Amino acid sequence: MNHFTAIQKTGIKRYALPGGRIVWVRKAGAHNAAWKYTLMGMVTKPLHLGALKPVPSLGGVRALDIEVRRLKDLASRGINVPALLLRRPDAIMISGLEGRQLDSRIEKEAEEGRLNAWRAGLAAIADVHAKGGYLSQAFARNMLVSDGKIGFIDFEDDPGEFLSDTECQTRDWLCYLHSTSLTLRKQHLLGEAAAYWGKMLADMPPEVRDTVVRTVKPIRWMHVLKRRFWGRDTLRLAALADLFLMTEGAGQSPPCRPSENKDWHKH
Repeated sequence: MNHFTAIQKTGIKRYALPGGRIVWVRKAGAHNAAWKYTLMGMVTKPLHLGALKPVPSLGGVRALDIEVRRLKDLASRGINVPALLLRRPDAIMISGLEGRQLDSRIEKEAEEGRLNAWRAGLAAIADVHAKGGYLSQAFARNMLVSDGKIGFIDFEDDPGEFLSDTECQTRDWLCYLHSTSLTLRKQHLLGEAAAYWGKMLADMPPEVRDTVVRTVKPIRWMHVLKRRFWGRDTLRLAALADLFLMTEGAGQSPPCRPSENKDWHKH
């Protein structure tokens, strides 16, 4: 790894070892300014968006320490994450996870009128929570799928240092829904997705369900925003708000059954 870190110019880079094994090397980067997180907090605090308040990732060796700890913890719970291969004071080497980014799979299926991959992402997050864990940047782009198995990447920060377990799990759900709802809205699948999400929501521990709903409440009004003029970030929030309004309209649904989505990877 010393050779890689000596020539590596970026914070993280992919390498192919002799024999074809893929690894990633992450170097300790520059420290991120704490004031940036203070400013972002000024936006979320007035809206009482506790679970979505910014989690500082200050970079440097501290970020490597966090990633090592998080990877070990999640792996010990049986969650599919990269394996830690080597650790140096200023760098780590981790295994590469095989597969395609889930967001691209969701987008392709949505164009065909299907939600299988999207539902599989929900099931994967539910499995993490059932094992007592939580993610962090639980966006669909940070989830890789191969042969129906989903893995997770990107653990430079630890929400558990700043949020309760309930808020951490709430954050996972909302990151995932925020990263996918606009795609579903564009393909007119939000109503079908809302009915399924309503089942998931009904089956959650009450404290998580209540925190999810309470966190989204301040942005409900944004569901009316649909013009491209508002920009992609705003439209993602608008689609998220729309999903929750449709979920309310669908009413209470029975708990989800894992078998409903078992064959999604065959398509």
